[in-house]
Amino acid sequence: MNCLPLQLQTSHAETWLTILEAGLLTMLTCCWLVTMIMTGPSLYYMDYLAALAKAPFAAHGYGALLTLSILDRYYKPDLTREEAVELLKRCVTELQKRFILSLPSFTVRVIDKDGIHDLDNIPTASV
Repeated sequence: MNCLPLQLQTSHAETWLTILEAGLLTMLTCCWLVTMIMTGPSLYYMDYLAALAKAPFAAHGYGALLTLSILDRYYKPDLTREEAVELLKRCVTELQKRFILSLPSFTVRVIDKDGIHDLDNIPTASV
């Protein structure tokens, strides 16, 4: 089995992942060692057909049908952490009103340059 080390920028890594997801490359025939050189944080959305798009925010599953419009309207690139939590509370409020499932609380985790941090849970009774 041949191993080929690659160093990819973020934009090249997204293309590589799209090709991999589309099944044009398989991990059974090639062993790829990927080291990504990140030019900054990026968020991408990939669907089941391997269509890839850069996104400023993301939501998944049935809840995304209800929350993406809120994120689209109120998101701005320079949100503070407190503003982001308030935006998340708006999304939880919408889920409580319109989603078929009712969860008692939502766990909030922040991922930043310093690692992963747990914030206070958002209880649905308070929104």
